[in-house]
Amino acid sequence: MGGAISISANNETSKYITRLWEHAGLFEDEPSMSRLGYPPHFTFAIYEHLETERLERAVRSVFSGCAPIHITFDCIKFFDTSPFVLWASPRDASALHELHTAIHDHNDPARCHVHYRPGAWVPHCTLASSIAHAQKSKAIDFAAKAAMPFDVIFDAADWISFPPIKLAGSLSLGSQ
Repeated sequence: MGGAISISANNETSKYITRLWEHAGLFEDEPSMSRLGYPPHFTFAIYEHLETERLERAVRSVFSGCAPIHITFDCIKFFDTSPFVLWASPRDASALHELHTAIHDHNDPARCHVHYRPGAWVPHCTLASSIAHAQKSKAIDFAAKAAMPFDVIFDAADWISFPPIKLAGSLSLGSQ
């Protein structure tokens, strides 16, 4: 069984991201982010094979006593992959990088998906993950025009299991 570690925004501040999901989803055959049934988030690690208990231990160790994480986004970027991916970029990712490092101190980074390993990970909040090549130029135009600073408060640290993808557990930030 696989799993992931992320932080999520389960509050009113997440609405700007979900509106961007709606707009970016127009470039997809089926909106990828809203169909997840999971709030706006940053994923720190994805493991093909890692026990849920190990994910929970890492989350509790890294995030216990942690305050909610305030992130200002100031532009929309993309991964020029197939399929094409749009994402919101944090203005300052230093706190996210510190958390990413701490998470990987608990589990061997070699067990993690290559794009989420230390030195490779790019802090991003995905807006659309399955944009077809034919929609790429429209998506890039949207990204250039839609960018404006906005703030989101990430108030939970989560551990996810898959398949199927499901929230295995969550730790509220700032409530301890």
